[in-house]
Amino acid sequence: MSVIGGVLSWFRDAFGPGPRTADGRRSGGSMDIKRDRMVFLGYGKYWRSDAIIGLMPIEEERGPKRRTNVFVQGRVEPIIA
Repeated sequence: MSVIGGVLSWFRDAFGPGPRTADGRRSGGSMDIKRDRMVFLGYGKYWRSDAIIGLMPIEEERGPKRRTNVFVQGRVEPIIA
């Protein structure tokens, strides 16, 4: 299994359908990965959906005006979405 396949497998396990929280929200999300589809990251930035490895979600302690970090294949630093 490739490194990308291992990461995607981990994301499926971590964010697949699962139990809901006390307020009714799902505890995880799901991803629809399709080859050669472009994903809009905001402010004129697009990236291929099959090259996106992970997202760093915006959390409360990150403060206002913060944006999601998107980790993509072939880049060390994340793209700011």
